[in-house]
Amino acid sequence: MEFAPLTCLPGDLSHYRYEGSLTTEPFNEFVSWVVLRDKVAVKAGDIKPITAHAQHDARPTQPLNRRFVLRSFK
Repeated sequence: MEFAPLTCLPGDLSHYRYEGSLTTEPFNEFVSWVVLRDKVAVKAGDIKPITAHAQHDARPTQPLNRRFVLRSFK
């Protein structure tokens, strides 16, 4: 069975982007985060195998400080 990742994404790929850090140790601060604007519906059974490996964030949300959040445009 072949997996097509694009089938998991919304039709509109508008997104936000910012520089941040990992949420688990060693908390490296050289991560470019991309967050899609639109939500994607996922069945609970499909997400369960993922959550078995990613149990929780080890770091609380951090303040923006001098970081910028950029928004994509169509």
